[in-house]
Amino acid sequence: MDHPYTMPTMLPKLVRSYALDPVEAPHAPAAMTGGAAEFLARVGKSEPLIRPAVGMGEDVRLTGEGFSGAALWSEQRYIHLCAFTTNGAGGSGGFRTSISRPARRRAR
Repeated sequence: MDHPYTMPTMLPKLVRSYALDPVEAPHAPAAMTGGAAEFLARVGKSEPLIRPAVGMGEDVRLTGEGFSGAALWSEQRYIHLCAFTTNGAGGSGGFRTSISRPARRRAR
């Protein structure tokens, strides 16, 4: 989160959103192998693809072995960053993840 006041507002919504993943696919294997520190290290070592954002700032895309991610860089800080494990090897093919979009979740 980009600001200390954002976390208390957004965290409950994020937790509810991700809590739905096991409900949608109860028999799916766990996507992440290894620990969180290892995952974050892989994300941190990835080579970013940086382009102008639609609005302010820069759109940052991150891909690597087993993950995809995206971020928004503006006003000398990251406003938002997300990264997820993928079903296959990452690469320059784009942002891929097995997590359902929120709109798809609401439609069910």
